Formats: sequence, C-alpha cells, structure tokens
Amino acid sequence: MMAIVSGLHVQQQPGAMDSQYAEAETDAEELATGTIPVAADTPLLRDRADSFQDPSRRKGSIYWLLPAFLFIALAFGASLAPRINLLISLVCKEYQQERFGSSLSVIIGGNNEECRIPEVQARAARLSLTINLVSAALSAYTTARYGAWSDRVGRKKVILLSAFGALCNDIIIIAVARYFDILGTKFLIVGAFIDGLLGSFTTGMAATNAYASDCTKPDKRAVAFGYISGSLFLGIAIGPVVGAYLIKAFGDVIVVFYASLIVHIAYIIYAWVVLPESLSERRMATARAAYSTSKIQDEEERSRVGSFWQYVRHLNVFKPISIFFLSKEGTSARLRRNFLLLAYIDIVFILNMGAFSIVVLYPTYVFGWQDLEQGYYLSIVGSTRVFILLVVLPLIMRYFRSETSDDRHGSGADRLDIWIVRAAAFVETIGYASKALAGNTAQYYLASALAASAGFGSPALQSALIKHVPKEKTGELLGALSVLQSISRVVTPTVLGLIYSWTVGTDPRAVLYVMTGAMCSGFIFSWFVRAGYSNPLPRPTNSRPE
Repeated sequence: MMAIVSGLHVQQQPGAMDSQYAEAETDAEELATGTIPVAADTPLLRDRADSFQDPSRRKGSIYWLLPAFLFIALAFGASLAPRINLLISLVCKEYQQERFGSSLSVIIGGNNEECRIPEVQARAARLSLTINLVSAALSAYTTARYGAWSDRVGRKKVILLSAFGALCNDIIIIAVARYFDILGTKFLIVGAFIDGLLGSFTTGMAATNAYASDCTKPDKRAVAFGYISGSLFLGIAIGPVVGAYLIKAFGDVIVVFYASLIVHIAYIIYAWVVLPESLSERRMATARAAYSTSKIQDEEERSRVGSFWQYVRHLNVFKPISIFFLSKEGTSARLRRNFLLLAYIDIVFILNMGAFSIVVLYPTYVFGWQDLEQGYYLSIVGSTRVFILLVVLPLIMRYFRSETSDDRHGSGADRLDIWIVRAAAFVETIGYASKALAGNTAQYYLASALAASAGFGSPALQSALIKHVPKEKTGELLGALSVLQSISRVVTPTVLGLIYSWTVGTDPRAVLYVMTGAMCSGFIFSWFVRAGYSNPLPRPTNSRPE
C-alpha cells in the first residue's frame, strides 16, 4: 500500500509502495552512475518522485491491472473453441454454396455433420493458417516497436492500442457471421490484419508485463509476472465453461463474440479513465532522449550507406532481437554470456506455445480422444499452471529470496533465478519424455500435469532477463521477447507439424522426442549461466565530494 501525501491528508492506494520503491531504485542507480539528466533549471535537491510533485497523480500498481486483465483472459479463453467451430462452419457454408448453390442446412457454429469432410477441413486449415500468418507476421514486426515506444510514451497507450485491435477483430468476426453472403470468409483476414497491425495479443501481454515491471520491486517481479501468467491460464481454464454456458443459454455461438466485444469495450474505458500510468514523466523523458540520440546516429548512417538500404534495415523484423547482444561498453563478458544463454532458454520455453496443437493431436490419434478428453486435458493443464503460478511461485520467492541479493538493473541473474530456471527446464524435459512414454490417457494426463508444473520458469526467466538491461529498455526487451513469441507462432507449428506428418505412420512419438531434446538443451545450457554481480555499478555513499 502507498500513501499519497497532500498536506495532512493521507489516501491509501493498493500496492503502490512497490512503485515508489522502483522510483527510489532508479534514483539510486542514476545517482551512482551520474546518468540523471541535468538541465540549467534542475534543482540541486530533486523533488521525491514525480508523484510528490503532483499529489493528485496516482501511482501505478499491478493490482490496478490484474482484475481487468483477468476479464480479458476470460474473454480470450471463452472464444477459443467457438472461434474454431465458427471458422469451420463458415468455410463449410461457402463450400456448400459453391458446390450445391445452397447452404441452408449449415448452422453457423453448430455441429454440422455435412462439414466433416476432407474438402472442408482442408479449406478451413488453409484459411486458419493464412489468418495466423497475417496476424503473427505483422505482430512480429510491430510488437517490439510498440514495446520501445511504450518506454517513451507510457504503457497505457500500448495497452489501449492492442485492446482496440482485439475489439476491431471481434467486430469483424460478428459482421462476417451476420452478413456472410456479403462479406465472405476472406474478410476474416482483414480482422487478422488490423489485429496484427495494432500488435495483437502478444503486444498486450508485453505491455502488461512491462507495466508490472515498472511498479514492482525487483525481488517481487517474478511473482508479478507469475500473477499475470496465472490470470491468463485461469481465463483459459474457466473461459470455455463460461462460453459454453452462454451458448447454451442463448442458443447462438455468436453471443460469445458479443460478450468478448463488451469486455474489450469495458477494458478500453477502464484503461483510459481509471488505470494510472506506471511510468513517471522523468523516465519517459530519459527514454525519449536516448531515442533522439539513436535517431541522430541513424541519420548519420543513412548519409553514409544511402536511404534505401537504411529503409530496408528499418523493415528488418529481426532487428529488435539485437537487444539480446549487449554492447561491450559498460558490460562484462560474463553478463553478456549470461544474457545470451538466458535468451536461448527463453526461446526453448516459447516452443511450448507452438507445440500445443501437436500435444493434443498426438493423444487424439494414439488414444482416440474426443471433445470430453480434450476438455479434461485443458482443465488439468490450466489448473496446474494456475496453482503453480499463484501459489507455489510466490511461496518460493518469499522463503528463498535473499534480502541481500542485488536486484538492480545491470546486475544480472542471482542464484535463485538460475536455480528456478534450471528446475523448470528439468521438469519440462521429464514431462515431455513422460508424454512420449505414456501408454494410456491417465498416464498422459499425469505427464501433462508434470510438464505444466514447470510454469514457474518463464516468469522467473523474464525477471532475470530484465536485470541485464537498463530500466529505460524494459519495454524494448519485453517487446523483443514478444517478437520471438510471434515468430514461434508461425515456425514451431509448421516444423512440428511436418515432423509429425512424416513420422505419424511409423512412430508418432518422434515429435515428442524432438521436444524432449529441445527442453533438455535448455536444461544443459542453464548450467553455463553463472550467478554473481558481474557488472557492478558504483554504489551511492553518504560522503560528499571534496
């Protein structure tokens, strides 16, 4: 809790003490390194944080964001299955019209037996792949740029932007379902284009994590990330139940997308009117100054290499990932090596997102799963991750985090960070190996729960990565991580799908062995990460200069 002081009036606001600590931490680092921006009118004794200059300004806190984000996660989870069924029925309706001149028998979003034919399934798969490629490709280009932009203008603007993209996508889905004869299935690609152009869900997650990072003490940052991930998985676990209830109550699958539309509108209003900005004006000004310097350098380089090649370089979707290659100036070799190793391990963890369809498709073929078994699987995985992220990870951080550990930006990962990442990579490895060796549905459920229990690794890993970069680069780093997620959404399902299609006739477990090897490589690489303060900043002292 934080107190906003105005005269003798004290107003308590939730969780903002962490934000005040984050400001104090920034001041200590800048005082130590001499990086506080100084102008002619800068007072010798600075006012304590921007909020004390303006008592009416509310400080950001993760508790302002979490309840609203949970509703977004619920809307996301509720629309997952209806979105697939809606897509198949729309494609089937189009196919029936082209072949027979009528599609009156096809119920949009319903269980249509005439749609269970290879031609419709192939068309639906191609359309789904196109939608995912358009959204993922655009978000891979825009997410990191929005992340860097959020460092300069604040997190709220990016959160609002990504929510508006999801709102536009909901409107287009509803419009296609209601006016299918006019718009057709191809118009769904327009929704994916707008959603990807405005950053898609990955940008929203990156901005949400950046918001949490801004207003949370460094030693509690992994727990904050865990709360956000836990809220997401809680929404994915409960959302389908809420969606099924709405469909049953109203008898129309489109009602789920109307509900999602209402949630996004309410979220935008809340973020615009109620949610306080997590970044102070001083931190945004520092990021803008650094950006202006980089723009000047770009202009100088453009004059040397030509504007065309500079433009091509600007379009390079992989350029944001260059943040993982720290400059030699001001950093040690150990810090740079640790950062690259942790980035590789994060890529390994991201593979889980792209492997989701395969880990469901495999038991459907081997064990004959139907909708009921798939529903049980989602509930088991979701509830396990929620318990790990909301209960186990906070307890680990509370009882094992040393009060003397150095959590400043530029310090690198500490021992607890590294051991959590190692444990998570080891559990993931055992989990995938157990899936490959499972002989029945019960064993596969148990192996999946074991793999899901490694969910504590990703928040701890993100928290460790943030410790390697300056505070004004937090949004840029999280944006770069989202770029990797966007690329994984395209590459991983494609590669694993090809492997599965090549080996399903001989040994369908081969794709699970590949994932086991990938997780094992992350576990092995984690042993090369070394703890310790490898890039020490001079600490402020009470002594005055002579």
